[in-house]
Amino acid sequence: MPWTENGFEVFAGLTALGSQRTQPLTAEGLAVFDAPSAWPQAPKLTLLADLNNDGEFDTDFSPYITRTEVGIGRESALDSFRPRAAVFSLDNEDSRFSPRNTGSPYYPNIKRGRKVRHGVQLQMRTVRNLSENPSSEYDIVGNAGAGGATLVRDPVGFIDDFESDTSAEYTTGGDVAATWTWEPESSRLKAAGGTQAWCLRTGLSLQDAEIEVEVESAHDGGLVARYQDNNNYYLLGVNDDSGTSSTVNLQFYKRVAGGWTSIGAAINRAWARGVRHRIRFRVVGTTLTAYWDDELVITVVDADHGAAGSIGIRNHVTSEVSYYHRLEVTDLTAAVARARYGTASLKVTPAAADDSGVVHTKRDGTRFAVAPGVSYVAQVSVVASATGLPLSLDLAWYDSASALISMDSVSFTPSTGADWNEISFVATAPATAAFAQLAVLVDDAAYPGGHYFWCDGWAFYDSPYVEPYCDGDTAGASWLPVGTGPIAPHAGSESYRMTNPTKTKFTGSMREFGFLRGLAPKELLMTCTGNIEKFVNSPVVAGAYMGTTSIPLKPEHVLDRLMDLLEQG
Repeated sequence: MPWTENGFEVFAGLTALGSQRTQPLTAEGLAVFDAPSAWPQAPKLTLLADLNNDGEFDTDFSPYITRTEVGIGRESALDSFRPRAAVFSLDNEDSRFSPRNTGSPYYPNIKRGRKVRHGVQLQMRTVRNLSENPSSEYDIVGNAGAGGATLVRDPVGFIDDFESDTSAEYTTGGDVAATWTWEPESSRLKAAGGTQAWCLRTGLSLQDAEIEVEVESAHDGGLVARYQDNNNYYLLGVNDDSGTSSTVNLQFYKRVAGGWTSIGAAINRAWARGVRHRIRFRVVGTTLTAYWDDELVITVVDADHGAAGSIGIRNHVTSEVSYYHRLEVTDLTAAVARARYGTASLKVTPAAADDSGVVHTKRDGTRFAVAPGVSYVAQVSVVASATGLPLSLDLAWYDSASALISMDSVSFTPSTGADWNEISFVATAPATAAFAQLAVLVDDAAYPGGHYFWCDGWAFYDSPYVEPYCDGDTAGASWLPVGTGPIAPHAGSESYRMTNPTKTKFTGSMREFGFLRGLAPKELLMTCTGNIEKFVNSPVVAGAYMGTTSIPLKPEHVLDRLMDLLEQG
């Protein structure tokens, strides 16, 4: 079912190399593929009509489309706002589309002015990404160093939406410890009681850092930075108007040798309890700054705590509670971070040894469950600090007793800079396989060390085809719930891409009707005038959504890029 745009025929589907497919279509409108492809199944044209003018496009003409002509070309930018013409060639056997045929199921509503909507439906398989943490946007849990390699999030830091119980990632204490309760159903952390109590991110020590938190209720709460021990750290005290002091919403303090001193002036804002605000604490060198909903409100200078230290949240009241939402911490000393999806990736510094690198599993460190004889796809995007770094993407199979059965792998040398390499392959689970894990490892026994690489976009698909990357934040995809709890898109969950998403190309009104005689089957030409809803003029990089330094691609635009590729042919 090819269609024409600007005089060029666009065929249904692309080959693995991106060229046009010209295979015939089945009765369902699907291309007959001669080999597995990196691209989804062929697009299917849709044509819906609103014949009773109720605003609902509920009459389906799609099965009768034989060809479409949509003029999407633009000679100037103003053309974007002008009506376009579309011509739909329809199978008119039995004269079903003839406006004067009183026996037509569409009579008398096939006439000028009736609305139509034309789209393209991608015939895509439903695919599950079994990775629970495919991107390092929020943290790097589920990745472990192998062979002496060290792993860090780049930039160092984390995001926690409190949409699942992440208590294992924190250490609590203080003069008198508080009760910290994770409430995923409300996406928040509850702090109750305690005296100068704190909740610090385990294993994270930063010198120059930014801490941002969303707070709805703060009764003598706060943010902690450069924590050395319980007697030495900086604090940004946070109170709503029902808190310890209704006139001191934000105030800097320092604890030195156990004693407390305020730093600079406090600020007062109107803050009713239950209204959420965003509080940010930045410490760079000797300068401490505080922000209220992105407004800089306090700047102070102090040199008592200059060393790197822990980061976290504080609570200091025995009879009230505070609620924290979405805690984000960023290392401000890092250079520009490398990330293909989102704003962070996993940085791996391998040791000078073969098989040193990163192993990717579920968030709890266990391997992925697999079924014998089923085909799976291993996939990851990689970029290196220097050329010539020999690596391999490995897929290791284990039996029910966790004994290694075999391994499938592909060797590669990643690019540098912003040119991420997407590495993937298909493998079938052995007859006794019960579990599997992914890894990116050094593939050279003589590797001298001194380099590092970044990983992003982990995927382990239960699919026999290499698929475009998706996680739950990708257009056309969703996160699956964790167990019986809430959906936790950023704290660990498998994701899936829905099947057959549809994009609208044209919406317009019927204008003219004509006939093509002598063709089998008989065809009717229906000319419509309306607006193009999907432009495809921008350049697109062929391949599995691999951007370049000049054309970076973002995950939320994957589905749009997919449509562009299919429409451009």
